[in-house]
Amino acid sequence: MERGPFGIAWRRLAVVRVDAAVGTMARDHLANERTFLALLRTAIILSGVGVSLHLSAVRRGTVVGVALTAAGVGLAAAAAGSYYASAAAREREEVGGGWGGWGAGALLAAAALGVTACLILL
Repeated sequence: MERGPFGIAWRRLAVVRVDAAVGTMARDHLANERTFLALLRTAIILSGVGVSLHLSAVRRGTVVGVALTAAGVGLAAAAAGSYYASAAAREREEVGGGWGGWGAGALLAAAALGVTACLILL
């Protein structure tokens, strides 16, 4: 911290003290939100690429497009399930609630393998 009158005023006026339990719950909630939104963004991108491949005239684009769209929808469902499971576990004050990242992570890994296979096939 700075010394002098500005540093003293800063310490007295600008520092917000939060109860440890409230701060931890808020931090966990925001982390859960960030994870959900990141997985949702990925699902939207997968679905968008799948729809664009399905609508294009690329060889085998229809099958690959439908597969990517299905992977995007599945990832969105897994992200929502993980979000709500983690929120419910946090309300029950359990540690490590939700799916622990396995459900959405496994689906995300499958989607990544699917994208790689699509790039090889096209």
